[in-house]
Amino acid sequence: MDDTNGIQYSEQMKRAISRLRRRVHDLDEENLRFSDKVLYEYISDAVDELEIHDYKKGVYVANGDFLSKKDNSPVIVSPEDIAIYTLKSHILLKTGIKDVSDRDNFSLRKNNLSVDTTKQSSDHAVTLKELEAQLRQMLYRKNVIRGYRIE
Repeated sequence: MDDTNGIQYSEQMKRAISRLRRRVHDLDEENLRFSDKVLYEYISDAVDELEIHDYKKGVYVANGDFLSKKDNSPVIVSPEDIAIYTLKSHILLKTGIKDVSDRDNFSLRKNNLSVDTTKQSSDHAVTLKELEAQLRQMLYRKNVIRGYRIE
């Protein structure tokens, strides 16, 4: 499948994009909020961040696939790894949404009418905390981290 920007995605990348799309509940084919390319870029960012910090698998994303850092060849990524990458992608995407929400918060009151979006950002923060706890738990189960604290 060619995306509008000419990237040909591997089958495993298509599965990762589909999984991320389901995670963020972007399922209305008529009115998708995120293009495949945007979701692909979030997956790429997630893999990069995990490689730097917590989950060093020697993998990066380029040319529509997961590639080995050693020889730049495509690698087969396990379903568990795709779950970790898409969860981290979801966290990055939700962080971006929260940042927009932080900037766009407002409260308007006029006589009997009021509009208040100031709690939106804190709602996103709660969701982010839950997603990050899920990621820590997944990494713990894969023996990547030795322990973690649930708050």
